[in-house]
Amino acid sequence: MPLEYELSEKLQAIAPVQEEHTAWFGEIVRQAFYPEITGGSGSVPAPQSFIQWQRDIEEEGTVGPEVLVGLRKIHDDLHKAGAELVSSVGASGQKPEARLFDSFATLFEEFLNHLGRFERDFLLEDGGLDSLTGLRTKSVLGKDLEKELERFARQGKQFTVAIIRIDHYEKILSALGEGQIQNHVKLVSDLIKKSMRTFDDAYVYEQDKFVLSLKQSDINGGIAALERVRADLEAEDITFTIEGGPSTLTLSCCVAEPVPGDKVEELLENLNQDLKEAGTEPDTVLQHHEVSPLERYVQTTKE
Repeated sequence: MPLEYELSEKLQAIAPVQEEHTAWFGEIVRQAFYPEITGGSGSVPAPQSFIQWQRDIEEEGTVGPEVLVGLRKIHDDLHKAGAELVSSVGASGQKPEARLFDSFATLFEEFLNHLGRFERDFLLEDGGLDSLTGLRTKSVLGKDLEKELERFARQGKQFTVAIIRIDHYEKILSALGEGQIQNHVKLVSDLIKKSMRTFDDAYVYEQDKFVLSLKQSDINGGIAALERVRADLEAEDITFTIEGGPSTLTLSCCVAEPVPGDKVEELLENLNQDLKEAGTEPDTVLQHHEVSPLERYVQTTKE
Protein backbone atom coordinates (compact mmCIF):
# COMPACT_ATOMS: atom_id res chain seq x y z
CA MET A 1 0.00 0.00 0.00
CA PRO A 2 1.57 3.36 -0.96
CA LEU A 3 2.62 5.56 1.95
CA GLU A 4 0.43 8.41 0.70
CA TYR A 5 -2.64 6.17 0.83
CA GLU A 6 -1.77 4.91 4.33
CA LEU A 7 -1.36 8.47 5.61
CA SER A 8 -4.61 9.52 3.93
CA GLU A 9 -6.43 6.69 5.69
CA LYS A 10 -5.07 7.73 9.07
CA LEU A 11 -5.94 11.39 8.51
CA GLN A 12 -9.49 10.41 7.57
CA ALA A 13 -9.68 8.41 10.81
CA ILE A 14 -9.45 11.70 12.71
CA ALA A 15 -13.15 12.38 11.99
CA PRO A 16 -14.49 9.68 14.36
CA VAL A 17 -12.12 10.96 17.07
CA GLN A 18 -13.58 14.44 16.70
CA GLU A 19 -17.16 13.14 16.67
CA GLU A 20 -16.74 10.92 19.73
CA HIS A 21 -15.08 13.66 21.74
CA THR A 22 -17.75 16.19 20.79
CA ALA A 23 -20.45 13.80 22.05
CA TRP A 24 -18.38 13.11 25.19
CA PHE A 25 -17.96 16.87 25.82
CA GLY A 26 -21.75 17.31 25.68
CA GLU A 27 -22.33 14.47 28.13
CA ILE A 28 -19.74 15.86 30.55
CA VAL A 29 -21.50 19.23 30.52
CA ARG A 30 -24.91 17.55 31.08
CA GLN A 31 -23.58 15.53 34.01
CA ALA A 32 -21.87 18.54 35.56
CA PHE A 33 -24.64 21.13 35.22
CA TYR A 34 -27.82 19.07 35.03
CA PRO A 35 -27.32 16.10 37.38
CA GLU A 36 -31.02 16.17 38.22
CA ILE A 37 -31.78 15.21 34.60
CA THR A 38 -28.95 12.78 33.96
CA GLY A 39 -29.07 11.00 37.31
CA GLY A 40 -25.63 12.28 38.26
CA SER A 41 -23.64 9.06 37.91
CA GLY A 42 -20.46 10.98 38.72
CA SER A 43 -18.49 9.69 35.76
CA VAL A 44 -18.61 9.63 31.97
CA PRO A 45 -16.69 6.92 30.08
CA ALA A 46 -13.79 8.45 28.15
CA PRO A 47 -13.67 7.83 24.37
CA GLN A 48 -10.97 5.38 23.29
CA SER A 49 -10.89 6.40 19.62
CA PHE A 50 -7.89 8.71 19.94
CA ILE A 51 -5.79 6.09 21.73
CA GLN A 52 -6.51 3.56 18.98
CA TRP A 53 -5.85 6.10 16.21
CA GLN A 54 -2.55 7.07 17.79
CA ARG A 55 -1.53 3.42 18.25
CA ASP A 56 -2.29 2.62 14.61
CA ILE A 57 -0.17 5.52 13.36
CA GLU A 58 2.78 4.67 15.60
CA GLU A 59 2.69 0.95 14.74
CA GLU A 60 2.67 1.59 11.00
CA GLY A 61 5.37 4.24 11.22
CA THR A 62 3.56 6.70 8.96
CA VAL A 63 4.65 9.56 11.23
CA GLY A 64 7.26 9.83 13.95
CA PRO A 65 6.12 9.45 17.59
CA GLU A 66 7.49 12.92 18.46
CA VAL A 67 4.76 14.47 16.29
CA LEU A 68 2.04 13.21 18.63
CA VAL A 69 3.62 14.25 21.94
CA GLY A 70 1.81 17.59 22.24
CA LEU A 71 -1.50 16.23 21.00
CA ARG A 72 -1.33 13.29 23.40
CA LYS A 73 -0.61 15.63 26.32
CA ILE A 74 -3.64 17.79 25.51
CA HIS A 75 -5.77 14.64 25.16
CA ASP A 76 -4.69 13.36 28.60
CA ASP A 77 -5.16 16.75 30.28
CA LEU A 78 -8.59 17.10 28.66
CA HIS A 79 -9.78 13.77 30.06
CA LYS A 80 -8.45 14.62 33.52
CA ALA A 81 -10.23 17.99 33.40
CA GLY A 82 -13.48 16.31 32.35
CA ALA A 83 -13.30 13.81 35.19
CA GLU A 84 -12.53 16.60 37.68
CA LEU A 85 -15.46 18.69 36.43
CA VAL A 86 -17.98 15.87 36.88
CA SER A 87 -16.61 14.66 40.21
CA SER A 88 -16.73 18.21 41.62
CA VAL A 89 -20.55 18.15 41.56
CA GLY A 90 -20.71 15.80 44.53
CA ALA A 91 -23.75 14.50 46.31
CA SER A 92 -25.16 17.98 46.87
CA GLY A 93 -25.69 18.52 43.15
CA GLN A 94 -24.08 21.96 43.41
CA LYS A 95 -22.79 23.29 40.10
CA PRO A 96 -19.00 23.14 39.63
CA GLU A 97 -16.76 26.20 39.85
CA ALA A 98 -16.45 28.32 36.72
CA ARG A 99 -12.65 27.85 36.64
CA LEU A 100 -13.09 24.07 36.27
CA PHE A 101 -15.45 24.49 33.35
CA ASP A 102 -13.24 27.15 31.72
CA SER A 103 -10.22 24.84 31.95
CA PHE A 104 -12.18 21.92 30.49
CA ALA A 105 -13.68 24.00 27.66
CA THR A 106 -10.31 25.52 26.75
CA LEU A 107 -8.63 22.12 26.57
CA PHE A 108 -11.49 20.72 24.48
CA GLU A 109 -11.25 23.58 22.00
CA GLU A 110 -7.47 23.21 21.77
CA PHE A 111 -7.75 19.45 21.30
CA LEU A 112 -10.07 19.94 18.32
CA ASN A 113 -7.82 22.71 16.96
CA HIS A 114 -4.75 20.47 17.15
CA LEU A 115 -6.59 17.60 15.46
CA GLY A 116 -7.76 19.98 12.76
CA ARG A 117 -4.30 21.27 11.95
CA PHE A 118 -2.73 17.79 11.97
CA GLU A 119 -3.69 17.20 8.35
CA ARG A 120 -2.51 20.65 7.27
CA ASP A 121 0.87 20.11 8.89
CA PHE A 122 1.47 16.86 7.06
CA LEU A 123 0.82 18.41 3.71
CA LEU A 124 4.00 20.40 4.35
CA GLU A 125 7.43 19.15 3.47
CA ASP A 126 8.76 19.61 7.02
CA GLY A 127 5.64 18.28 8.71
CA GLY A 128 5.34 21.51 10.69
CA LEU A 129 8.04 20.48 13.19
CA ASP A 130 11.68 21.49 13.48
CA SER A 131 13.93 18.42 13.60
CA LEU A 132 16.46 19.87 16.06
CA THR A 133 14.16 21.40 18.66
CA GLY A 134 10.81 19.65 18.23
CA LEU A 135 9.13 23.08 18.12
CA ARG A 136 6.80 24.13 15.32
CA THR A 137 8.37 25.70 12.24
CA LYS A 138 8.08 29.11 10.67
CA SER A 139 6.14 27.53 7.79
CA VAL A 140 3.07 27.09 10.03
CA LEU A 141 3.55 30.17 12.25
CA GLY A 142 1.62 32.61 10.07
CA LYS A 143 -1.50 30.47 9.70
CA ASP A 144 -1.52 29.52 13.39
CA LEU A 145 -1.31 33.16 14.54
CA GLU A 146 -3.94 34.22 12.00
CA LYS A 147 -6.27 31.62 13.48
CA GLU A 148 -5.65 32.96 16.99
CA LEU A 149 -6.32 36.52 15.82
CA GLU A 150 -9.56 35.39 14.19
CA ARG A 151 -10.60 33.62 17.38
CA PHE A 152 -9.75 36.72 19.41
CA ALA A 153 -11.89 38.89 17.12
CA ARG A 154 -14.73 36.38 17.18
CA GLN A 155 -14.73 35.24 20.81
CA GLY A 156 -12.66 37.85 22.63
CA LYS A 157 -10.14 35.23 23.78
CA GLN A 158 -7.00 37.23 24.46
CA PHE A 159 -3.53 35.83 23.88
CA THR A 160 0.02 37.11 23.85
CA VAL A 161 2.84 36.74 21.34
CA ALA A 162 6.49 36.84 22.36
CA ILE A 163 9.87 36.64 20.68
CA ILE A 164 12.84 35.12 22.51
CA ARG A 165 16.33 35.87 21.18
CA ILE A 166 19.59 34.17 22.10
CA ASP A 167 21.93 37.05 22.89
CA HIS A 168 25.14 37.45 20.86
CA TYR A 169 24.32 34.42 18.72
CA GLU A 170 26.80 35.22 15.93
CA LYS A 171 29.65 35.80 18.38
CA ILE A 172 28.92 32.51 20.13
CA LEU A 173 28.76 30.71 16.78
CA SER A 174 32.11 32.17 15.74
CA ALA A 175 33.76 31.24 19.04
CA LEU A 176 32.24 27.81 19.66
CA GLY A 177 31.23 26.46 16.27
CA GLU A 178 28.02 25.07 14.78
CA GLY A 179 27.82 21.94 16.93
CA GLN A 180 28.00 23.77 20.25
CA ILE A 181 25.61 26.54 19.28
CA GLN A 182 23.07 23.91 18.23
CA ASN A 183 23.37 22.36 21.69
CA HIS A 184 22.54 25.78 23.16
CA VAL A 185 19.58 26.20 20.79
CA LYS A 186 18.29 22.77 21.82
CA LEU A 187 18.68 23.65 25.50
CA VAL A 188 16.74 26.90 25.12
CA SER A 189 13.98 25.14 23.17
CA ASP A 190 13.67 22.51 25.92
CA LEU A 191 13.36 25.25 28.55
CA ILE A 192 10.69 26.96 26.44
CA LYS A 193 8.69 23.72 26.23
CA LYS A 194 9.05 23.27 29.98
CA SER A 195 7.66 26.75 30.65
CA MET A 196 4.56 26.45 28.46
CA ARG A 197 1.13 25.08 29.23
CA THR A 198 -0.32 22.18 27.26
CA PHE A 199 -2.16 24.32 24.74
CA ASP A 200 0.49 27.01 24.15
CA ASP A 201 2.64 26.93 21.00
CA ALA A 202 6.29 27.72 20.30
CA TYR A 203 8.07 28.11 16.96
CA VAL A 204 11.59 28.35 15.61
CA TYR A 205 11.50 31.75 13.92
CA GLU A 206 15.13 32.34 12.95
CA GLN A 207 18.37 30.60 13.85
CA ASP A 208 18.61 32.67 17.05
CA LYS A 209 14.93 33.44 17.68
CA PHE A 210 11.80 31.69 18.89
CA VAL A 211 8.17 32.84 18.84
CA LEU A 212 5.68 31.91 21.57
CA SER A 213 1.90 32.01 21.24
CA LEU A 214 0.45 31.98 24.76
CA LYS A 215 -3.29 31.31 24.79
CA GLN A 216 -5.73 32.79 27.30
CA SER A 217 -2.94 35.06 28.54
CA ASP A 218 -2.55 38.79 29.10
CA ILE A 219 0.71 40.74 29.05
CA ASN A 220 1.47 39.86 32.68
CA GLY A 221 1.04 36.17 31.98
CA GLY A 222 3.32 36.50 28.97
CA ILE A 223 6.01 38.21 31.01
CA ALA A 224 5.75 35.53 33.71
CA ALA A 225 6.28 32.78 31.11
CA LEU A 226 9.34 34.54 29.71
CA GLU A 227 10.78 35.09 33.17
CA ARG A 228 10.43 31.36 33.88
CA VAL A 229 12.47 30.55 30.77
CA ARG A 230 15.16 33.08 31.68
CA ALA A 231 15.31 31.89 35.31
CA ASP A 232 15.68 28.26 34.21
CA LEU A 233 18.46 29.24 31.79
CA GLU A 234 20.22 31.21 34.52
CA ALA A 235 20.10 28.11 36.73
CA GLU A 236 21.86 26.14 33.97
CA ASP A 237 24.78 28.63 34.23
CA ILE A 238 26.07 28.10 30.68
CA THR A 239 29.40 29.95 30.44
CA PHE A 240 32.01 30.28 27.71
CA THR A 241 34.66 32.64 26.37
CA ILE A 242 33.97 35.03 23.50
CA GLU A 243 36.20 37.84 22.30
CA GLY A 244 38.76 36.94 24.94
CA GLY A 245 36.44 37.34 27.92
CA PRO A 246 33.99 35.26 29.99
CA SER A 247 30.32 35.31 28.98
CA THR A 248 27.08 33.61 29.99
CA LEU A 249 24.28 32.35 27.76
CA THR A 250 21.37 34.80 28.12
CA LEU A 251 18.11 35.66 26.41
CA SER A 252 16.31 38.87 25.51
CA CYS A 253 12.57 38.88 24.94
CA CYS A 254 9.72 41.06 23.74
CA VAL A 255 6.05 40.35 24.41
CA ALA A 256 2.82 41.94 23.18
CA GLU A 257 -0.94 41.57 23.44
CA PRO A 258 -2.31 41.66 19.88
CA VAL A 259 -5.29 43.90 19.18
CA PRO A 260 -8.19 43.30 16.78
CA GLY A 261 -7.18 44.03 13.19
CA ASP A 262 -3.50 43.20 13.67
CA LYS A 263 -1.62 41.63 10.77
CA VAL A 264 0.69 38.76 11.67
CA GLU A 265 3.65 40.01 9.64
CA GLU A 266 3.39 43.52 11.08
CA LEU A 267 3.05 42.21 14.63
CA LEU A 268 6.19 40.08 14.35
CA GLU A 269 8.04 42.90 12.60
CA ASN A 270 7.14 45.29 15.44
CA LEU A 271 8.35 42.85 18.09
CA ASN A 272 11.58 42.30 16.17
CA GLN A 273 12.08 46.04 15.76
CA ASP A 274 11.63 46.63 19.50
CA LEU A 275 14.30 44.04 20.26
CA LYS A 276 16.61 45.59 17.69
CA GLU A 277 16.11 49.12 19.00
CA ALA A 278 16.80 47.95 22.55
CA GLY A 279 20.42 47.60 21.48
CA THR A 280 22.84 44.90 22.53
CA GLU A 281 22.07 44.95 26.26
CA PRO A 282 21.45 41.25 27.02
CA ASP A 283 19.06 39.51 29.39
CA THR A 284 16.09 41.87 29.07
CA VAL A 285 12.30 41.54 28.71
CA LEU A 286 10.48 44.25 26.77
CA GLN A 287 6.77 44.98 26.54
CA HIS A 288 5.50 45.96 23.11
CA HIS A 289 2.18 47.80 23.22
CA GLU A 290 0.13 47.21 20.10
CA VAL A 291 -2.36 49.78 18.85
CA SER A 292 -5.21 49.20 16.47
CA PRO A 293 -4.75 49.91 12.74
CA LEU A 294 -7.05 52.93 13.12
CA GLU A 295 -5.00 54.33 16.03
CA ARG A 296 -1.80 53.70 14.08
CA TYR A 297 -3.24 55.62 11.12
CA VAL A 298 -4.27 58.53 13.34
CA GLN A 299 -0.81 58.69 14.90
CA THR A 300 0.80 58.67 11.45
CA THR A 301 -1.39 61.50 10.15
CA LYS A 302 -0.64 63.60 13.25
CA GLU A 303 3.06 63.26 12.59
